[in-house]
Amino acid sequence: MRQLFFIPSQQFTFPKILGASFHVWKDDSGQSVGVVNMDGGCDSDAVLNALEATCECLPNHFGAETIGATCASSLAKYGVVQGDTTMQAIMKVNAAAGFPHLKPRKF
Repeated sequence: MRQLFFIPSQQFTFPKILGASFHVWKDDSGQSVGVVNMDGGCDSDAVLNALEATCECLPNHFGAETIGATCASSLAKYGVVQGDTTMQAIMKVNAAAGFPHLKPRKF
């Protein structure tokens, strides 16, 4: 299973894509963080195309690429700083949220 983490905009609606399940967690202040879980038969290009227009996607959580300044500032209240990787950032958000869907899979 593949995961993609994103910060949805206010106009985000859950697209219907075979093999993809979307989850969005929202805190008390209205900040949202989302994840899409994609099974082996899911068209990942369709997922990316659906998210591109209304969301900011975070880099692959298996890589060393760091998140951008916009994402870092959006998630700063969870201890996320510019220079964090997606894995580091989402683990911090998961620790604050306790929302199990936001826990990055390590496989």
